[in-house]
Amino acid sequence: MDFKTVYVTLYLLFLCILSVSVIFNRKLNLAILGFSIFFQRYNIFIPTINKSFQLIFLLGPLVLLTNIIEDIKSTKGRNLKSKLNTYLTDQLKLPFVKWVIVLLTIDFITIFWAYDLKFSLMGFLLRLITLSTSLAIYLELRKHPKSIKFFIVGLLSGQILNLLISYVQHIDCLKNNCQMFNIIESNLLEIKCLLTNHQKIHLGDKVYSRLYGMFGDTNMHGFILGAIILLNLSLLINAIIKVKNDTKAILNVILVLILAIFLVSSLGALILTFSRSAIISFVIVASITTIYIFIKMTFHKKNFIISTILLLPIIFLTITINIGLNKFPEKTNRVADVLENKFDYKTEGSAVQHILIMKEAHEIGTKGTHYMGTGIGSYQPYYPKYFNSTITDRDPHSWIALLFAEEGILGILVYPSFFLYMLISIIRIVIKRKFTINSLDITFMLIPFIFILGMTFYYGFFIPMTWIWFGIANCYIDIYNRKL
Repeated sequence: MDFKTVYVTLYLLFLCILSVSVIFNRKLNLAILGFSIFFQRYNIFIPTINKSFQLIFLLGPLVLLTNIIEDIKSTKGRNLKSKLNTYLTDQLKLPFVKWVIVLLTIDFITIFWAYDLKFSLMGFLLRLITLSTSLAIYLELRKHPKSIKFFIVGLLSGQILNLLISYVQHIDCLKNNCQMFNIIESNLLEIKCLLTNHQKIHLGDKVYSRLYGMFGDTNMHGFILGAIILLNLSLLINAIIKVKNDTKAILNVILVLILAIFLVSSLGALILTFSRSAIISFVIVASITTIYIFIKMTFHKKNFIISTILLLPIIFLTITINIGLNKFPEKTNRVADVLENKFDYKTEGSAVQHILIMKEAHEIGTKGTHYMGTGIGSYQPYYPKYFNSTITDRDPHSWIALLFAEEGILGILVYPSFFLYMLISIIRIVIKRKFTINSLDITFMLIPFIFILGMTFYYGFFIPMTWIWFGIANCYIDIYNRKL
């Protein structure tokens, strides 16, 4: 057996074990979802459809289906029909369920005028999987809010593995020019994404390897790290407060030390991704979180000092790194050079490239499809028809640009409306509760905005790893709205 066969066999066996665990042990559901977020790069590539199969693509919908069946069984009713009616009536009252139905309806409608039906159906299937995963964790947490601890355990377990691979990869690139990881990935994955030694950044005269960990690229890695660091900060703050309240609790002291080490190593990995969009979006959301905790802890001076000491250096450090990235860009980003080269995609900077392909997506959405869009999933086949371009990567590198190009005016109205609903709800809750929301809860509410802001200039927004955070955030929004 060759390496590829062994890898696929073990991967499928691992998937079967996780699937059985999901079906027969509901307590493990959220832990498995948290752990499976990290298996993006390590997947099974299917050449016939030019797509990769990832663990969460099956596990997310499976968790949703398993939980729905169990909840229907436990619903009061004379027979299955009455139980089903009662269950559906109750679920359709939930705000996030309504939003998911609206979003999927808009996605489905665009199939009717899709440029390529095959691509559009595949696109809708991926969107269905994505929103199903988000809905799965939302429904589970609404029924069992305390089970969030299982998700955190699964998430941190996956992060330990991710950090281990990340730093081993970094050492391999420093010592061996990434030879070990290039050999492993070339033999096992057959992936389209860049190999290790291709994901580098030029800062002045020096070349640095960019960490991608267990993800398809450095930027996606950076976004997930940003979310985990915010979560880690909140856990650390809560742990330190417990130590202050009970100095004799040795387990709390050990927990603080573990979380502190975990925080520093995660922050180091984020810096080594050299992802501008991920770092900037993290800084923005971390700043908002800091301001909230700053105000919240004003009424408890000791706790306020603790939170300030913890959060402000992290934000200062990420701002410093981002300034460094702008000072030494990967390639030239000067507008004069771009104009001189007549928008030569091979020579000008990546930031300007992103702007140009976003403009092309806008043109497809307006002139190309008259504000109707190409249909969900049909942007890729439509692009070569409309443009004669040298760009090999046709993705607009922006969820806004992609949404408008594929779903036109409908998509660009409905999805941002959902995000605005989330933002207004959070502001309303904070004001009504007078800044008394637990720091961990407000962190979960704000994490989705790392992806909303950062992926305005990057792709990968409409995938389960991103939208699972929206399910958690909306669960906490609902919980606090009920208490108002």
